[in-house]
Amino acid sequence: MSRFRRHRADVSGESGPIDVLQRESTALRRWLIVAGCLAVLLLAGISTFLAWQQYDDAKERARNEADTGRSSVQEGRGSPALIAATPATKSRKLSNKERAELATLPAKIQALEAEQSKLTDTLADPAFFRNAGADVAKATTRLQAIESELPMVYARWEELEAANR
Repeated sequence: MSRFRRHRADVSGESGPIDVLQRESTALRRWLIVAGCLAVLLLAGISTFLAWQQYDDAKERARNEADTGRSSVQEGRGSPALIAATPATKSRKLSNKERAELATLPAKIQALEAEQSKLTDTLADPAFFRNAGADVAKATTRLQAIESELPMVYARWEELEAANR
C-alpha cells in the first residue's frame, strides 16, 4: 500500500524522487560529466600503459634473440629466399672470387635500385598503358624480378661484409 501512496504522491505534485532529480539536476549533470571524464581518462591511461608494456615486451624479446644469436629468419618464420640467403656466421678469409664479388655488389645494388625506380616511374605513368601493349607485361615482370632479387643481393653483400671483418 505504501508504494501506491508514493506513486499517488508523485502524480499529485507532492515532493517525490522525480522532483528531487529536477531540483538537483545541475549537480547531477556535473557529477555525470566528471564521472564520464574520469572514465575516459582512466581508459586512456590503461591503453597507454598496455601499449608501453607491449613495446617493452617486444624490446626484451629482441634483446633475448640478439643474446642467444637466433632470429625469426633462422627459426623458419622468414621467406624462403631470405632463409637461403641468410649468412652462415663463420670467421674466414674471403677468396679472390668473393673479394671481386664484394667489390661489384654495391654497383649492382645501385643499378638494380635505379632500374627499379625507373620502372616504377614508368608504370606510374598512365600514358605508358595507353601506348604500350606487350611492354606493360615485360615491365611488370622485370619489376617483380628486381623486387625479389634485390633482398638476396643485399643479404649476399651483408654475408660477404661480415666474413670480411
